Order: sequence, then C-alpha cells, then structure tokens
Amino acid sequence: MHDRHDETAGSDPLMAVLMGEPVREGDAAAESAERDMALLGEQLKLIGDTLARDAGPPREAGPEQPGETGPEQPGPERVPVVPAGRRRRRRPLFVLAASVAALASLVGAFTLIQYYVAHPSSLSASDSAKSAPRAGDSEGEGSMRLGPGELVACSGLIVEGTVARAERGPAAWLTVTLDIDTHLKPQRGPDRERFRLPVEAAGEITVGARMLVVVSRFDRDGEPSHYYVGDEIPAGRDWVDQGLQAAQGLDCP
Repeated sequence: MHDRHDETAGSDPLMAVLMGEPVREGDAAAESAERDMALLGEQLKLIGDTLARDAGPPREAGPEQPGETGPEQPGPERVPVVPAGRRRRRRPLFVLAASVAALASLVGAFTLIQYYVAHPSSLSASDSAKSAPRAGDSEGEGSMRLGPGELVACSGLIVEGTVARAERGPAAWLTVTLDIDTHLKPQRGPDRERFRLPVEAAGEITVGARMLVVVSRFDRDGEPSHYYVGDEIPAGRDWVDQGLQAAQGLDCP
C-alpha cells in the first residue's frame, strides 16, 4: 500500500522541495522550485525584519551636547495645525500596515502553493468553473462575462431619465434618484427609481444630467451593472438596442 502523500512528493519537484527532500542533480524543475522557495524565504525574512524595526519603541532625544550643533539657524516657518479627523497618519504606521499586508499576501501564496501541489485536481476544477458564467460572483455577479444579448436577457430593469437627486450616503455610496421618461425593459414601470453608485461617480452624475441605466438581476441593492451619462447615452442606446434584439427568445444563463 502506497501513501498518496509520498507519491505526490516523489513525482512533483515543488512538493519535494517543500518536504525537504534532496534535489536531484541535473533536475531543472527541482532546481527552479528550490530557487523559488529560497527567494520566498528571503522575502519573508526581510518583511519580518522590517516589522521588527518599525514596531520598535521610538528613540528618545537626549539633551544636546555642546559642539553637536552649529550656529543657531532661523526656525522653520510655522505650519497650520491640521484639524482632527483630517490629520495624515505618520509614516511608520503606514510602513507597518504595508508590511503586514505584504506578509499576509506572501503567506497566502505559500499556502496556496502547498494546497494545489497536494490537490492538483482542485486546480483544474477551479479553472473550469471560472470559464463559465454563474450567479453569485462578486463584481457584477457573473454578468461581466456575458455578451449584450445575454446581459439584457438577465437584466431586470433598463430605463432612461433625468437625475432628480444625487446624495452622498454612508460607506462611500452615492444615491441617485432618477425621473424616468423611457422604459426599455420592462416597457412599463414607476416614473421614479433610486440607484446606488460608488461615490466617485458624483463628479459626472449631477442634478439635471441624463442617464441610461441597466440593472442586472444579479446585482444587489439596486446597483447598476452598466450606466451611461450625457454624451455617452447614444452609444449606450445602440448597445441596449443590439442587446434587446439578441435577447429575443433567450433565457438568462
């Protein structure tokens, strides 16, 4: 009876290096895996040293000793104090946070390498799953992989109108109230709808602006999967018309 772990370690160079087995001379794949692991170890050590240095107690300034300073220099120009809540973080704290993030990324990558070496079938299954659209994805819930016909078929609402209100809300969201004058899907509906967009859109979405909005059935909380503003609307209408024609007789995948 053979242990599957031993068989995997003997046949896979990366697994052999992870298990500490000696590298066979002339085995290019094993030598490459050994170099990769050595580089990963160096990076982890470098990040650990950075964390230890940046997290150390601040150095206290001692009293000035005679002769350590030159002639008295004019004092620096006074800088206004930044109000509380807008003060920039000190650089050591930023460096510490960045180092922790980098360390977490490297450790996560190392863990994934170990898992996929031990479970090679899981990797191929994961790749197959990514190639097909599915409900439940983040960032558009799979709609970004669909063509115009499929996306329109999967849309619950396509409307055009004028922005009546645009309000910044909590958690960096912009709530847009749209007075609707054109219903494309379905062909009838309320005269007013509210949508939620990232707050970065506030610069282009203002009261009185024209909008064309496409909301996929996969999107949560009324967040449009596509929207067009101002001069973009003619191109958006062409895209929607193309999708409406292609969607005839189609079911949402």
